[in-house]
Amino acid sequence: VNITRGAQLAIDEANAEGGINGAQIELLSYDDKGNPEEAVKIASRLVEVDHVDAVMGSLISSNMLATGQYFEDNKIFTIGTGLSPTWMEQGWEYIFRACANNGNTMGDLATKLYDMGVRTAAGLHGQDDANMSAFLAFQEKAEEIGIEITTEEVYVESDNEFAGQIN
Repeated sequence: VNITRGAQLAIDEANAEGGINGAQIELLSYDDKGNPEEAVKIASRLVEVDHVDAVMGSLISSNMLATGQYFEDNKIFTIGTGLSPTWMEQGWEYIFRACANNGNTMGDLATKLYDMGVRTAAGLHGQDDANMSAFLAFQEKAEEIGIEITTEEVYVESDNEFAGQIN
């Protein structure tokens, strides 16, 4: 909702100044519900029905991965915000990321923990690409600098109780 409001404010300002090359900008907003299948349906609608020139892609990496090639093939300038590095490793020319991936910060986290005297750690992470890549980046740096990963537990997206994994 906040992204849509912010985009609309920017569009209103741009349109008040004449739009882009004299053309007014129109915002279309769809909810992919965090579901790759829904994201693909929306991508198809944006290109084939709405005839968009640009897309602010999903917040979810798996949805960006599911739709990226389609937007690339149709030469639709797309900005996504998913955190997984996988979708940015596809070599796409029309797809851009608006934020750093998880792997960029995990090494810094491991280093900070080491500097604070931490020498052992446990990993609790999800099974999706963003969670797995973040944990693997942390694990790699931790082992490199001397932090031992004593255990690794996973959860699924729908989990809201972690007592089993923590025990």
